Amino acid sequence: MTNKEYKELLKSLTLGEVKTQYYHTLDNVELYKNSIQDNAIKLTKLDINDKSYFCDMEYLVDDLKTTKGFLKDALKYADIIKPILDKKELEGINQQEYERYMADNKDNIQLLIKAVQDKEKEFIDNGCKVLVYISKKESKEIVISEKEAHEIHNDLLKETIWIIKDNVGNVEGISELKYNDGRGFDCTIKGDKGTVNINTILAGGYNKQCLHYRTLTNKY
Repeated sequence: MTNKEYKELLKSLTLGEVKTQYYHTLDNVELYKNSIQDNAIKLTKLDINDKSYFCDMEYLVDDLKTTKGFLKDALKYADIIKPILDKKELEGINQQEYERYMADNKDNIQLLIKAVQDKEKEFIDNGCKVLVYISKKESKEIVISEKEAHEIHNDLLKETIWIIKDNVGNVEGISELKYNDGRGFDCTIKGDKGTVNINTILAGGYNKQCLHYRTLTNKY
């Protein structure tokens, strides 16, 4: 896919979907940076007198070169996504259209609304605590305010409903709703334009990244 085609694809996605692409790319950037750092440290610690020295050195050097290429690509994609994300965030979700869609579908998506409200209550009752990753091997616990927790879950609801609207149209039914290990929920949404599987996960990302929910979809 060319850069131009990728930009056109991003423009066709919802705010939540573009945000997910951006955060996933930032995750990869941090993974590659940490991998490069880890391998560089391992390289300096190799024993030149060890009989496997040259083999181990070549392996680490090759891995560094490969990961460097992955990092350059991830940084390039982050640069492509960021201005499109900024534009979509400025435009925001059309509030009138959102409210009209909610009014037309509210009875059918009560299960979804309740699931988000239940996750918000559970999160607040547990002290608004979440683990965020500092590196591949290290994590730390952070605490956010109830106001921030409400904003995160409100964004989750809006963006998930917007994704549902774009993928299946008017909701005819929600089934197989269950909570998952990602501190989110899974379900199947049937609409007048098709059916989609929804998977939401709470992502803390790395220390430079804001806490957010990701909404993943699989349409069939």
